[in-house]
Amino acid sequence: MRRPEPEGTSERKQAYFAQMGALASRGEFRSIGLKSFEAWNQMFPTMFEGALSNTPAISETSAQRIATVFTCLNIRGETLGFLPFSSKKNTPTGPQTEYGNLHRLIHDRPNPDTTAFDFWSTIEKWKLAWGNACAEIIRSNAEPVRFDLLEPWEMTFKISNGQVFYFYKNRPIRSTDILHFKNYSIDGKLGISSIRQNALTMSSSLKLTQYNNSIIGERPYGILTSETRPKDLQQKANQRSLWDKRGTASDEVDESKRGEVKNIAGIPYLYGGLKFQSLTLPADDVAYIESAKLKDQDIYGIFRVPPTLAGNYEKAPYNSSEQQDIVFAKYTLASLKEIEQECTEKLYPESNKLTQERYAKFSLNGLLRGDMNTRKEFYSSGIQNGWLTPNQVCEFEDIPTYGKAGDQHFVQGALVPVEMIADMIKSKASAPTNQTRESIISELREKIRPKLNGHYADIEEFLN
Repeated sequence: MRRPEPEGTSERKQAYFAQMGALASRGEFRSIGLKSFEAWNQMFPTMFEGALSNTPAISETSAQRIATVFTCLNIRGETLGFLPFSSKKNTPTGPQTEYGNLHRLIHDRPNPDTTAFDFWSTIEKWKLAWGNACAEIIRSNAEPVRFDLLEPWEMTFKISNGQVFYFYKNRPIRSTDILHFKNYSIDGKLGISSIRQNALTMSSSLKLTQYNNSIIGERPYGILTSETRPKDLQQKANQRSLWDKRGTASDEVDESKRGEVKNIAGIPYLYGGLKFQSLTLPADDVAYIESAKLKDQDIYGIFRVPPTLAGNYEKAPYNSSEQQDIVFAKYTLASLKEIEQECTEKLYPESNKLTQERYAKFSLNGLLRGDMNTRKEFYSSGIQNGWLTPNQVCEFEDIPTYGKAGDQHFVQGALVPVEMIADMIKSKASAPTNQTRESIISELREKIRPKLNGHYADIEEFLN
């Protein structure tokens, strides 16, 4: 029977044969030092993964079995899918959302089978894991009508004369009809997989996981010792069965359930001079397990994910989580600019390239939303200083607006509408400044009368 190949072998074989065919077609075999390991390792890096170190080979798929990698990809992907993505248009009054078919594609549903959340979440995960994420633009009369995801492992990229040519399952696609989002790149044309580029770190983390599992599943938690040997094998079996049952009521031992965690808490009965000796992990094994935390920190750094977002609050004070959210939005999500620029370049007409009147834009308002008191102070300052309207605040909070009256801007000074300030200044400037003694006394009478509750007559003589 054929022995099963390790995971990732088929992928490395495909890469190997593709590279061999490319070299053969260019006639470059003669220039290769066939006895030079470094030359082969430079041309076929995936072929020799794990050869120089005692670590398992890693692939984009196998790396996702590492909990930290899976968590980081999930956080990055779901965060991008959560952010509202809109089609914007510059107007005399400022940027406005341009509702239409294109806005619906990027904001709601790129195709009948995929929501915008799933679409952009998948794009981000593919971009990080495989280095490149692509989607085909299906057009009707030059206008986009749907976007289809293209699996990165089925994509082929060829660079000729500085231009990238795209092939999906050997089917050529024009560069103007494909959205290409790149991860870390050194040439600006193709991205590099975060997993492949950090294969040694990923392999070490995977090995730590496998080692920890082997400790839990194989290492005994203790041993039974006796000063005398059992009289026969039956006595030894009876003693062992008592320990395996951990004080259960049944006398029968189910061998298939031996060692299950649920039975560890039981207390066995020992006889015949048996003593139980607990086994603890050696110091080097404990240090080896602790090094897994360092590997987690490395992976957080590779994907630029703050540990608190991954549920790791070790050495992180409570009040720092909000600051880490800001750092995440400011630095990790800086790559959103590439997605905005790629969509603006390829989804709008040629005439828009010069004017940039229409563009695609992510909104980070929901991600950076503070607590209730912070938002209250922010909105209050915005309305009182005239750079927010009541209706805009209602839209931010997703509550009904005031109607047309809520679109007015206000400033401090009894919150007078901006349009009326000039008239108020003119009216105050034209008001008479000199009042007669009689008019002042009359004004005072009217102000004091309702406050004296019938005692006005007692002080009326002082006002005459």
